[in-house]
Amino acid sequence: MIPKTFIMACSVFVALMRSPSCSGVLDLSKSIEEAVKHAILAYLYVYKRNINQILQCLYLLKEAYAYSPDENSTHTSKLELRSGILDICSTHLLPWLATCIDEMEEEIILGLLEIFHSISLREFVDTLMSFCWFSFSYRCLGLFAGDEMKHRIYFLLGSLINSLLGNDTGQPIRLLYNCLLTLSIYSLCWGKKVLTV
Repeated sequence: MIPKTFIMACSVFVALMRSPSCSGVLDLSKSIEEAVKHAILAYLYVYKRNINQILQCLYLLKEAYAYSPDENSTHTSKLELRSGILDICSTHLLPWLATCIDEMEEEIILGLLEIFHSISLREFVDTLMSFCWFSFSYRCLGLFAGDEMKHRIYFLLGSLINSLLGNDTGQPIRLLYNCLLTLSIYSLCWGKKVLTV
């Protein structure tokens, strides 16, 4: 499929999910689940990849997850959509991320981490923890040392700790990023003073 057509199709599905008629009488849960799955698989197994396609896939996945209700809902088709999204993340996206991280652009990894964070607070914690998420997180920090990556990693780790241990135990990890940022800014300013003296 031509990248522009692919991006347009993803955009149409997002617009449908956001429309008031879709959340009312019209139930597109099964169609949305299949569209997300086929979009992700089409991207993962294409020879020539376009970064805009995967970002659009991730946007579609995020919107589909937002469209599905929480796990306490009684709406069967939307619960199946939620389950399908978790399956896509655990069986396709997470293994792909682990095997191809050295070849990926930082923007794609940040998009995947954002998706995992948005669903990690509930159902995805066990999957991430069985994946050795802590060592993987530090690998990301080693490959991509930008502030946005540090923020995403520390925030996600803090949220995982909260989900596992409760009582806001992950807050110190999330605050650690702010301390590191302040420390690096201070050392840069201090280094300039030393150089100018």
